[in-house]
Amino acid sequence: GALVVPSFCWLATFGLDFIMLGGLPLDGSLQRQALALADAGAGIAATAVPSGSRLAVGIVLRAVGIATLFLTLTGAAELNSFGALAGPACVILVRAREIYWFGLSDKVSAAACAAVFVAVAVFRASTVSTDPASSLLTAPELDDFLDRQINT
Repeated sequence: GALVVPSFCWLATFGLDFIMLGGLPLDGSLQRQALALADAGAGIAATAVPSGSRLAVGIVLRAVGIATLFLTLTGAAELNSFGALAGPACVILVRAREIYWFGLSDKVSAAACAAVFVAVAVFRASTVSTDPASSLLTAPELDDFLDRQINT
């Protein structure tokens, strides 16, 4: 239940990116806010999930969750930093915990969710590793569109 908000926020972000690439002039601020809310929600989920008798798992989940909340609140989880991986890492760890406790056969959906968020993490990491000056939410098409509107 705690991962519903982050999931919808990430879906909204990537959906808006596709719409923006289609020519709708957006400045990316809505996507940045949705990503921050998603990361915060994932951090809360990681700190709130029960860890059962596995003390080390609980400590790791809570540490990653608290770090994610800290990075999000301080703005250090922006796309051009490795802090952007904290939110997806929380989701992956929470889903891995469910698979461990309930077994893969009972939690195929958790495995699918973890796989999707591995892809999200890779996608967000690519903004840092390939071009540190770039931002996933800055579309060159937007600049071209605005230039054409101003010059006409």
